[in-house]
Amino acid sequence: MSQRNIKAIFSDCDGLLVNSEPLYLRATQEVLREIGVELTESWFIREQLGKGKSAIEQARQAGVSDDGIKRLRRRRNDLYGEMLRHEVEPKDGVRETLERLRGKFVVGVVTSSRKDHLEMILGKTGLRSFFDFFLTADDVAKLKPDPELYLKALELSQQSREHCIALEDSPHGARAAKAADLTCYAIPSVFTKGLDFSYVDKVLTSMRELPELLDL
Repeated sequence: MSQRNIKAIFSDCDGLLVNSEPLYLRATQEVLREIGVELTESWFIREQLGKGKSAIEQARQAGVSDDGIKRLRRRRNDLYGEMLRHEVEPKDGVRETLERLRGKFVVGVVTSSRKDHLEMILGKTGLRSFFDFFLTADDVAKLKPDPELYLKALELSQQSREHCIALEDSPHGARAAKAADLTCYAIPSVFTKGLDFSYVDKVLTSMRELPELLDL
């Protein structure tokens, strides 16, 4: 595929546009610690970011009921939301890269995160105006690594898949893009840089590399 033929770019959010993964880990660790479960960074990277597993499900192994898990998840989401409102920032090179993409491509956010959390991120960072559409967990029945989010992105972009690329920082996100038969560029985060991206089309070290690849 020639980069000159690209017309649409679908970008993940957490860990790629913003440095939110450490906040999510911190919030999850805090609520699990209250019930005596210690969530390690290595488990979070390997199982949640690498395989798409939910860290909160570890509470089930500690004997927490379904209702208890729902309460933990609500508390974690509230705590994470507060962190997003006050602490989340764009990653290095993101704002400058989005400036260069503006008006030249259809650009959408494609994230497994909740809509309210994405709204908090957009409100804190001021990145909203760079995007043509947003897809979140609230818009689909199945999350990454299922391809449903990316298939919806293709519909919204009104472009054929050979003219689109997906940007992902995690293996389960990249698998979703490839399952939708999209070209996928991985831009691993500090958390995911040691995971397997052998099946993606290209691995970048920073968003700053994207404009040159797109001949901008």
